[in-house]
Amino acid sequence: MQNILLVAPDKTDHPPLQVARALVAADYDIAPVVRDAPADVWRTAFGERLPDGVVADLSDSAELFEILKMRETMSAIWGEDFPMPPVLALITRKHLWQSELRYLTDDFLMPPYDPEETKARMGALLFHQRHIEPGGTVQLAGLRLSESTGQVMALG
Repeated sequence: MQNILLVAPDKTDHPPLQVARALVAADYDIAPVVRDAPADVWRTAFGERLPDGVVADLSDSAELFEILKMRETMSAIWGEDFPMPPVLALITRKHLWQSELRYLTDDFLMPPYDPEETKARMGALLFHQRHIEPGGTVQLAGLRLSESTGQVMALG
């Protein structure tokens, strides 16, 4: 089962709840986290396991820099070499013109946030997730493979 961190502005009934229900129905393990929650809440969301993907609700944000803050929080918790999981952002039309959209998110959805489209897009992001690091290290499907040492390690 893959872990999806659901980052929302607060715990009220926002679009992420509909998205979360769809992802749970598709057998993803979902952990909701409020954007400005303490680092310990983020770190223990999956019992110390790393998130495989992130759904970030930005529908109430004026700009996309909330994703940058989210990435900084995750790097502070899991380290600079943490393989950043793919980010599926829930945005509105006001975000389309922002150039940050291209480099802060891996994909996005606009209202209405269709549950079937959400499942399809997250599935595609997780399927295509590949992390290649300097020095011939490849991270794939929860494994780190070192070309130089031939070592295979499980992540998380």
